[in-house]
Amino acid sequence: MQSTDQASYFLKLFARGRYVSSRSIARRESNAVDKQQRHEERERFAVAAIAFCINNDQEFRNHFMNVIGESQRIAVARLEVEPKHWGDLVVVGDKIVVVLEFKLKALLGEHQDPTKSRFETSGYGAEIIREYGKGYQLRYVIVGIDIPQDKTKTGLPYRGLRWKEFIVKDRKESSLEHDLFDCLGVLGAPIFLTRGMKMKTLTSEVDGAMAVYKMLTAIAEDLSTKADSSTDSVGLEIRASGPTTARAKLLNEVVAPKRRALGWIGYELIDNNLRLSVWFYCSEASTKKVRQRLRSLAPGHGEIVDDGNSVGLQALAAKNDDHPTWFNRVLQSVAGDRA
Repeated sequence: MQSTDQASYFLKLFARGRYVSSRSIARRESNAVDKQQRHEERERFAVAAIAFCINNDQEFRNHFMNVIGESQRIAVARLEVEPKHWGDLVVVGDKIVVVLEFKLKALLGEHQDPTKSRFETSGYGAEIIREYGKGYQLRYVIVGIDIPQDKTKTGLPYRGLRWKEFIVKDRKESSLEHDLFDCLGVLGAPIFLTRGMKMKTLTSEVDGAMAVYKMLTAIAEDLSTKADSSTDSVGLEIRASGPTTARAKLLNEVVAPKRRALGWIGYELIDNNLRLSVWFYCSEASTKKVRQRLRSLAPGHGEIVDDGNSVGLQALAAKNDDHPTWFNRVLQSVAGDRA
């Protein structure tokens, strides 16, 4: 399920056609009125994508069941996606039921944590035993949290599995697996973005990252910034407050940010391509003006992008020989000729 331009179909579906990255997801959730609901929606989508792959890719199905079943072979009779509030994914076999809880950079609540007493008295453990306690071997698995294998006082076996346990090591990923893992990497399991990374090249990559920070800091020396990077981006957040330089004043007037951040400048890895990116966190009233000013550079200078919370310009890094000039021209176009 891999598109011709190497973009994850799952990510495209999650974003409904909009631009999406770890950075944009984090920003969207931080700006949301109900942050917890947004995060739960992201986890719910990830679980649905995993269930889809189990049902439609035999290689992934076998791989997934081997990981969660350890040495025990699980013949799947049916899958239930979030059948109740106490389980994200339930794998029902002939004699065994595995209830899985998935975590993407989130903590376990006491009602979800098998090491806590509430889990057995009024939490997930009590509900699982009530639903499947008769006629099935039970197992509770938390994916994304490292918890040693054990049993609750009532005898419910449990364990935590880190996301890295699901990385395919002994064969080539199927196209559907590749698409899923790329998606999970952006949604909150960054270990998938490092698969295939050769440690021998890490030193040169770190040197490169430090050089990038130096360059970006020099470009934005008249602006207030702070480091803001993620698993698929390296850059600086541009703050709305700070120096009262000419360019800072003009950018604030044009962008009119709703919060303390004015924008972002840096590099993003999108669809396996490194891109130069500048984002402006516009107010609703200023979005049109920012688009118009960016349009004066595009398409020759890049592509205008929109992640639902901000408007920006991107260009392939490999096709631009002078990155500092590119970044400066984008900032200049939005600030205006007087900057």
